[in-house]
Amino acid sequence: MEEQGFRNPEVAGPNPAVPGRKQNKSGPEQLTVSLSKETYGFLTYMAVNGIIGPSESVIAAHIVTREIDKLKKSDYFSRRVPQTGGGEDQHHS
Repeated sequence: MEEQGFRNPEVAGPNPAVPGRKQNKSGPEQLTVSLSKETYGFLTYMAVNGIIGPSESVIAAHIVTREIDKLKKSDYFSRRVPQTGGGEDQHHS
């Protein structure tokens, strides 16, 4: 999968992935994601049992933020996936 729309959050100015959209550094951004029933069920389990936070949304936001922070501290964003010619499986004819 090709990275689309990733940009360094420390760079001010318009977001090149969304024409006309300026970066908001003053507060949190809203994000909507779709999860499998199993994953959502586990978030519900954690919320009901007071693990990490009081709701599925708070827990999911915490987990996403924690994982992004880990990626930023690693060299993850400097890695590139090698391109294979044309996206088709070269081993099957």
